[in-house]
Amino acid sequence: MMVPIDQLRRRRDGMIEAISGGECLCLLDEEGLDCSGLAEGSLWDWENLMELSHQAQERFAKRKALGLLSRRDYSMEELTQKLEQTVDRESAERATCRMQELGLVDDRKYAGRLAKDLMERKCFAPSRVRRELIQKGIDRDVAHQAVELVEYCPERSISRIVEKKYGGVIEDEKKLRRVFSALQRYGYSAYEIWPALRSFLEEGLSEDE
Repeated sequence: MMVPIDQLRRRRDGMIEAISGGECLCLLDEEGLDCSGLAEGSLWDWENLMELSHQAQERFAKRKALGLLSRRDYSMEELTQKLEQTVDRESAERATCRMQELGLVDDRKYAGRLAKDLMERKCFAPSRVRRELIQKGIDRDVAHQAVELVEYCPERSISRIVEKKYGGVIEDEKKLRRVFSALQRYGYSAYEIWPALRSFLEEGLSEDE
């Protein structure tokens, strides 16, 4: 099937929309235009046009991926989803796989770094960290392994949270309920929370006396 190219409209991100009948048929790039000779007012075979678009989106996705990874780390699924905002899923997946081949994306290393940061800096409990990793597209087994490699002391982590966010003293039942609920959101169980809070409760009671 032959389709007319009425207009080539350039976007801010550098991609070019091929317009026909007032609708965008596909996305192209400058390299594709230069090599193919495609121009406004020309007629193009639909399959050839789709192949040009596919190649252009792959090139764009790879450039975009390199730019994103220069700023921060991504999991493979995170990067794919980010790229999918501007290109098709297949192009996004191919670009992500290429980044993996280059060693720029590694879910195991990413999971290990993020697990360590969340547990040591934010004081999240292992269950919360596993959820965070899985939400970022990390495989469940990889998430579990990453968490297992981080040293974990619930009493020390809970104490840090209470000291930093609540001044280190729990003086009444209302504050106790607030602290308890917050710690549960951090991923701690009641069995971990109560022993860790005992010293803060005792300090609060001694001040009341």
